[in-house]
Amino acid sequence: MQVLIIETNEIATLNELIDPKNGCDLLQDFIGNHGGFGENTDSQFKPVHGYIGDDYVEYITSQDNYNWWNAVVANQQEAIDLIAQMADEHGEKVHEIAADAGQTDLEDQASAIIHALNQAFN
Repeated sequence: MQVLIIETNEIATLNELIDPKNGCDLLQDFIGNHGGFGENTDSQFKPVHGYIGDDYVEYITSQDNYNWWNAVVANQQEAIDLIAQMADEHGEKVHEIAADAGQTDLEDQASAIIHALNQAFN
């Protein structure tokens, strides 16, 4: 996802969020499901979909918002990968533990899931 950072006019690429089972990028669904698209560029990605020079830009946002989402997405990818890996070995119980542990603020969700799974299976 190509993003123009308002403060720097830099075009940055937000981390992908890949489903390890089918290879699909879940990023835009993930952000959209958590209210991350809209007009408030302090806390959301505002759609622009156009070219700046030779670069195609999909959204604009603030540096702080970009940094926050990039970190959350990287952490979520780690949790998703761990869930997939452990589910192959331990079955449906992994998804139950992850769902229970994930009932927290979005920025804390991945670390809570990772901690709960490591406690349960390591």
